[in-house]
Amino acid sequence: MKIPKRLSAILLAAAIIMLTSCQTKRTYSNDITALSDQASSATVPATTGLTAVSATAAATTKTPADPYKTALTYCVDTDRFSQQKNIDKRIYPASMTKFLTACTALKYVKPDAKFTVGSEQDMVQPESSLCLIQKGNMLTLYDLLTGLLLMSGNDAAYTIAVGTARQLRPNNKLSDKQAIAYFCELMNQTAKEIGMTDSRFETPDGWDSKNQYTTTADLLTLTKYAIKNPSIKKIISIKETKVTFAAGGSITWKNHIKLIDPKSPYYCKDFVGGKTGTTDSAGYCLISVFEKNSKEYIIIVTGCKDDNSRCAATLDLYGRIK
Repeated sequence: MKIPKRLSAILLAAAIIMLTSCQTKRTYSNDITALSDQASSATVPATTGLTAVSATAAATTKTPADPYKTALTYCVDTDRFSQQKNIDKRIYPASMTKFLTACTALKYVKPDAKFTVGSEQDMVQPESSLCLIQKGNMLTLYDLLTGLLLMSGNDAAYTIAVGTARQLRPNNKLSDKQAIAYFCELMNQTAKEIGMTDSRFETPDGWDSKNQYTTTADLLTLTKYAIKNPSIKKIISIKETKVTFAAGGSITWKNHIKLIDPKSPYYCKDFVGGKTGTTDSAGYCLISVFEKNSKEYIIIVTGCKDDNSRCAATLDLYGRIK
């Protein structure tokens, strides 16, 4: 049906009057759930959307997107979240996997056990982060764990995995590939035992693999378990250390997490330690442990665009702790 021009003009004028009399709609970020430390239980499932917004907090401009894809802030002592976003969403674990690698090895082998670096190094992916151990080097498991967690050494991950597997099956003469496969079975078994419910691991270093995944909620479970181990807790708090090989020679390893470096703009005196993770699929990720007001906190951010972004995002979440 065709509307007469005069009637059309009247309708248009009425519409303009109605629009100008309305308030502008406000837009809020619906990505992160903010919860008080007293009101939120750690057993509450992840949700999206702000739990409450005051009238004075409304803004006419769109809230900037969060710099992370998933995140959480959790108090170990009270067993409560204060922030969470997409914590049940599947993500790539990247080098955060190495917390599980360390936990699995320490479950079966003593820290002072000797490991010799061998041909498993040929399985390390090009462009990997390395602690620069060489074939023929003999180190204790503790020293290898230091290279694994402090330098995020993929080379250390493979030697730990193969060495642990062969110590558990000394008569089977496992090939490098068989030893890695067996160790990954042990990793998945450990993950299940400690309460990780939606994770699967196929590599000891966290290198991207199609069927390898975890969730931020599971990473929290892993971190809580990992930091109960004295060796792991001590290693992640180290700023710099010198390791001597059994046959002579030494190497210096430095913690590259900016939150632990007093010279970094991201330095935080309450930062205890943590674990980075970076791959093309995972983005830039960081697990951090803090101590504030005699309480221990875990903050996890994943999917950030670069190293500075993950550090800034972590400090932003830390600053919201009351």
